[in-house]
Order: sequence, then structure tokens, then C-alpha cells
Amino acid sequence: MSATELDRLLAYAALAALGVLGVVALRRWPRLAAAVLVVTFAFVPIWLGVTVIAYWQPASVAAGAVVVALLLRRSRHVWSLPDLVGVALLFVVAVELGFGMIGLTPAFTAVTVYGFAYLAGRLVGRSVDAGWLNGLVAVVFGLAGALAVVEFVTGLNPFTTYLRFGDADLLSVWGTIQTRAGLPRAEGAFGHSLALGSSMAVGVALALSSRFRPAVRLALVAVMAAAAAVTLSRTGMVCCILAVLLSVVCLRHGLGRRLRVILGGGLVVGGAVLLVLLRTVFVESGAEATNSAAYRGRLLDLVTAMSPFGLTSQYSLSSTGTPSYGGFASIDNAALLTGLTYGWVPVLVLLVLLAGAVLRAVQRRAGAATIAVIALVPAFFTVAFITQYALVAWFVVGLAATELETGARRSPRRRPAIPFTVPVRARDAATPVLTAPPSFPRVSGARR
Repeated sequence: MSATELDRLLAYAALAALGVLGVVALRRWPRLAAAVLVVTFAFVPIWLGVTVIAYWQPASVAAGAVVVALLLRRSRHVWSLPDLVGVALLFVVAVELGFGMIGLTPAFTAVTVYGFAYLAGRLVGRSVDAGWLNGLVAVVFGLAGALAVVEFVTGLNPFTTYLRFGDADLLSVWGTIQTRAGLPRAEGAFGHSLALGSSMAVGVALALSSRFRPAVRLALVAVMAAAAAVTLSRTGMVCCILAVLLSVVCLRHGLGRRLRVILGGGLVVGGAVLLVLLRTVFVESGAEATNSAAYRGRLLDLVTAMSPFGLTSQYSLSSTGTPSYGGFASIDNAALLTGLTYGWVPVLVLLVLLAGAVLRAVQRRAGAATIAVIALVPAFFTVAFITQYALVAWFVVGLAATELETGARRSPRRRPAIPFTVPVRARDAATPVLTAPPSFPRVSGARR
């Protein structure tokens, strides 16, 4: 064994030992597990992962550790409809991989990104109090939002400036700052302005259902909304506005009338101010913003290229290893890209579940996590599942599934009511029998 191989083996052993210790600690303290996961989402860039057979981004490692730790607690699991759908979809992915309909990379992503994040949301949601968890996300994402505002004002992104190590290829893709109309777009640790803005919408929805005082909740929401604004991303801003609007209209509990009125007024005033301030930015950006919207429109031509299952026939790989779909090198549409990769049948199933979540919100039976999922609908069709935003999205889907399970458990079946019961002792029986309710004569002149 060479010295290089020995060093690599020792490094793997050290990582395995740290992983075991971490799992033991997370199993003991579920709140610590939730905190580690949410902090990783907000503050650890994608290029700081590790390569063990394949590349593992930090958020996937954290989600996997949380899943293993909380599964070892051996609590009884109640299956929900999203769980069954998730298992069925993973089975479909396995079949597609077995028949060569997809490659190893999409299968690996389905398990270690989408699957780990969903399971982490399910297990954390069942192991930690929802109010405390919403407060945790509100504080951590609020800090990330404040840092994004500082980044926009100062022009300094500490993650892309001081954390320039790790995977070089990912750093070259996600470690550069985008601009619009000559202004730098805030990205934080998310590697992309769209990922940051969409994640802030999740924080807004959960913050409004936290147990903080109304003034604290309003402050956190304002900071995260400002962070979405300084991304100069229309998708992020729309998702945040939608999160506030859905919370005000559809949440049954957690928001008092006064807070709803303040949020509604703030939504109108803030939207007007944003429209005036950002209109100049988008006008000065000229063809950039227009071309971006037109590009997303042209992507819809690929809808007919989707196969029922597996990779589309219009997928190609260049000599440099760059993938493309029907001539498009980038697909800024999570729903479309999922359909082009795994088939339109799995996407259709997921869209049906999403429609069910919307129905629950309309019926005012949705919780904060379900509201967050619905608020991300614009992002599902304008942003791919990139960086740790992909795990944030599937994590909150897991939380929404836990809300569904909790709601079903708290709503027992109604028993038919017996209008009247009179114990009557029969001549030959000592057991009471039920009789019909007595009829009373109508009293003349009684108030109707």
C-alpha cells in the first residue's frame, strides 16, 4: 500500500469515527439534530463536501446523519400518503436504473438529496416540537437573510471570498457572484441568488407560525423579505409575497387578527415600495431580464420530449462532459428537469400531491410547512433543484407530510350521536334500553 493510499484510508477512518460520534450525539438530542441540519442549510456552501466513492455535499451529509440518528430512536412510524408515494417513486427510480433508463448520478441524487431531505423532515418533524422547530428555522434563516443584506450593501460575500477551497469544479460554478444592472446579487452560502430567495420564502412561512412575539416574527419576516429583494430575483420575491399572503388567508391558528391586518397592510406597502425601487433595476438590466424570461418560456418546448419513464431521448453529453436537453445546457425548471430525467409519470404524481396540498390550504387545514411548499410553486417552475436549496425544499415537504399525519391523528372519526337515552327497567330484564326522545307539546305564544 502506497503512502497516498494509506493517508486516504486514515482520512476515511477518521471521518467514519467522527460520523459515528455525531450520530450518537444527534440520536441523544433531536433538537441538536434539527439545529445542525438547518445551520448546514443556511451557512455551509455546496463546494465544501467530501468525496467518498461519489461527491457528498454538506447538506446531504447532515441530512443523512440526522436520518440515521433519528431512525435509531426506534419510535413508531405512522405511514402517510406522501410516504407511500415516496417509496413508490424510489422503487421506480431503482427500476429505471436497473433497466438502464437513467444513469447512476440521477439515482444517487434521488436518494441522497431528495430522499434524505424528505426523511429528515419527516423524522425531525415527529421528534421535535413544531413551534420550536419553526422558531429555529426563523432565527437561522433570519441571520442568513441579514447577512445577505449586508452582503448586498458592502459587496462582500464571506463564503465566496474566504471559503475558496473544497471541490474546485463546484467552486467555479457556484462560487461566483452574479450581477444584474451592474449590481451584485446576494447569494449568501446558497451559491445562487435564486436558491437564496426561494429558501427565504420557506423561512418566512415558518417564522409566521413560530412562538415568538408578533413584533419578533414581523422583524424576522422583514429581514428575510429584504434578503429576497436584494437577490434581485423575481422568483424569490414572488415566493416570499406568496408565503405571507397564504399565511394571512389560509392559516387557521397562530396569527391573531391584529397581526393579520399588519401583515396585509405591510404586504401592500412593501410590494408597492419594491415595485418602485426594483423597477429601475430591471429597466436598467435591459435585455438581460427579458431574455431570462424568454428563455424559460422556450424551455416549455421540451415538455413533449419527456418520456413516461426514464431519461428523455433528447439528452446528450458533449465531449467535455456537459449535459444538454434538446440543445438547452441549463434547465431552470425543477418540474421540467425532473420529468426529463425520471419521466413525466413521476412528475404527474408529485403534481397531484401538490394539488392536494393546495386543496388543504383552501380549506384552511394546512399548517406552516404546507404553506411553505405552496409558496415555492413559482420556484418549482423557474428554478432547478440546485445547491442546498434542493434539500431545503424536500425537507419542508417532509415537514408538510408530518403535518398531514398529525392532523389525521388529531381528528378521530366522529361517532354517531345518540339523541336521547332513558334507562328503563323492563319487567323481565335488568338492563337499560334506549327509547326515543320524548315529544313536548308546543306552548302557545312561546318565542320561536
